Amino acid sequence: MVAASGAVAAAGLHGVPALAKPASRGEREPFAVVADSHLDPFSPDHSDNMRAVFDHILARSERPAFVEHVGDVVEIGFPEEYAEWRRVRPDALVDLIRAVPGNHEVRWDEFAKELYFAEFEQTPYSFDAAGVHVVALDPTQLLQEPGFFSRAQLEWLREDLKRAGQDVPSVVFVHYPMSGDYLYVGNQEEFLRTVEGFDVRAVVAGHIHRQEVMRVNGITSVTLPGILNTAAYHWVTPVTGADGAPALAITLAQRGAAGWQETPVVEIPVEGERRALRRAPKLRTEVAGDRSSVEVVADLHPAQDADAARARFVPESVFGGRSSAGWTALAPEQGGRRWRGTVDASALAAGLHELQVQASDGDARFEATEAVELPATATDRLRLAWEKDLVTAIQAGLAPLPDDRLVAATVGGAVVALDAGGSQPSERWRREAAGPVYGTPATDPEGRRVFVPTATGVVHAFDAADGREAWRFTVPRPALAAPATTADGTVLIAAAGRALHALEADSGDERWTADVGGFVGGRPAADERAVYAGAGDGKVHAFSLATGERLWERVLSSGAPYRTFILGPWATQPTLLPGDRVLVATVLNAYALDRSTGATAWELRGGFMYNAALLLADRLVMVDEFGGVVAVDPLTGAELWRTKLAQRVLGGSPALWKGAVAIGGVNGLVALLDPATGADAGRLRIGVDYVHSAPAVAGDVLAVGSQDGRLRAVMALPSA
Repeated sequence: MVAASGAVAAAGLHGVPALAKPASRGEREPFAVVADSHLDPFSPDHSDNMRAVFDHILARSERPAFVEHVGDVVEIGFPEEYAEWRRVRPDALVDLIRAVPGNHEVRWDEFAKELYFAEFEQTPYSFDAAGVHVVALDPTQLLQEPGFFSRAQLEWLREDLKRAGQDVPSVVFVHYPMSGDYLYVGNQEEFLRTVEGFDVRAVVAGHIHRQEVMRVNGITSVTLPGILNTAAYHWVTPVTGADGAPALAITLAQRGAAGWQETPVVEIPVEGERRALRRAPKLRTEVAGDRSSVEVVADLHPAQDADAARARFVPESVFGGRSSAGWTALAPEQGGRRWRGTVDASALAAGLHELQVQASDGDARFEATEAVELPATATDRLRLAWEKDLVTAIQAGLAPLPDDRLVAATVGGAVVALDAGGSQPSERWRREAAGPVYGTPATDPEGRRVFVPTATGVVHAFDAADGREAWRFTVPRPALAAPATTADGTVLIAAAGRALHALEADSGDERWTADVGGFVGGRPAADERAVYAGAGDGKVHAFSLATGERLWERVLSSGAPYRTFILGPWATQPTLLPGDRVLVATVLNAYALDRSTGATAWELRGGFMYNAALLLADRLVMVDEFGGVVAVDPLTGAELWRTKLAQRVLGGSPALWKGAVAIGGVNGLVALLDPATGADAGRLRIGVDYVHSAPAVAGDVLAVGSQDGRLRAVMALPSA
């Protein structure tokens, strides 16, 4: 990979740019906001709408200070989609267009934001225009759907707002709407805490493809229609409000059957007191002795009024969505300055949960979310053993080593080997990889080497004992998938972009390279004859282990590129099954294929692609992305049992631990199931932040990494 590509991947994914020098807030010029164009050459209506919007902006009598695209510029991140963007974008606006990425730029991005940053500036960034301080944020997570703010980005935001001035009105642009019933950003409450002491007047977002306005904690949140559905945009004009103070007037411009129509949306004051500055409700909680309920007391700010209040535990089944479920009304006390009620917790596991309280005053809401720990009782088997902070997100799965050791790797590029089996972990060694790590490190069968892929295209081989680098190999694309070793440990199969690379495990010398035909986002598998991988071309492929020659391919999805990709096996982690079969999956089905021909032996309905299967002596355990768990006969696919977890599972693949099947839920749940029956064998919620990392066994503990950068280990008490 060229140096520039590596720099873009490393900085754009886990770092933040330096703060710009303060500038004047500029003239009070208007500006435009566009959203969700989802451009691709196979969707001409999207391009037509985008052109119409740009033409209408250019036809205005006033030139905009800037045009902000709030994400999902393209559909899936293919080069031809960015080429379509360049065809649609008028030259007259090139220097005025700015953007933040959306989930469609990153969810399936084999280029690790390289193509995005070739078109748009690195995020986050800020500037001054139209009489306000403008901040553009990027909580997107590579290869994931929802958002999550890194600690580094929140610190950047805090320092940027300080430099702008505590009393300077600011407008934030971000792809995902936040607050209220929106749960698209996993730690959105951290954003609200960060901006609480500053004069943030508005958050402008897209993602939901419709216009909405709400006010939370004094901030006006605005979303706008998606260009994929209609030619529409927001025109924002600095005005003098009805009270004589400066304001931003947002107007919806939309093309209809009778031509372009303009409709006022909202007027946002940019001077005067912000209504809820430092006025989020203050919460006190008391958990019942049997953990069945929590009493909530919410004290409002003395200057704050509310006509209703409610509380809930944030629904743990929701991942990157919206939910209005689970609310309990609170009763007023002290003339409405205090609100009190009891929230049911009887169905929740022991551990950390998020309690959300909202007080409303007309169309304004005041909101606070805090973590509440539900203590374990005598009947709970699982306990938190220890916690270690690795600072940046642990999105890759953990790699177990002999002697109760494990290796964790982060999107900050840290590779850490731990003695993890005791009451406290100790670092054996730590190394800095050449870039962010998203794929689970691999080890050889003896646990002598650790193989680490990076988003900059460097594949490392570290000595498992002391962390010394044995070799490194650079591939021409980001290596985002987990690599795999052969059963005898002699060959490492590394996926990078749309290619597979077979490397000598001892030396890093390349045996062969195979062009797969589509992005390989999941760990390949290999037997003594062949290598198996799913790809973004909708196919499963088999290549000769000896030569890299293509042996067969099996089509599992087809149609336009977007449909082919998202419905195909691009992230599957093939599992070798008895009977000379290999298990692969898509978001719709799992297939047991004949390893020699690719013919289907059996198939099972369900979205099993994002979690590796667990093969036991007499059964195969599979977990779908919605938390469904099923055990089947690996030879016939006959169902043995089925159950459902309280959380979705996207990466927390099952592992065998303490005689149970252990699974990591995406919102921090660790669940144990009896492998014979699927019955509940223990539950503990170890955190409230996203988990995409497969758990690993280290001696007596089960370790799990999360997007908050913390590695946590669970211990199990003896069964009664």
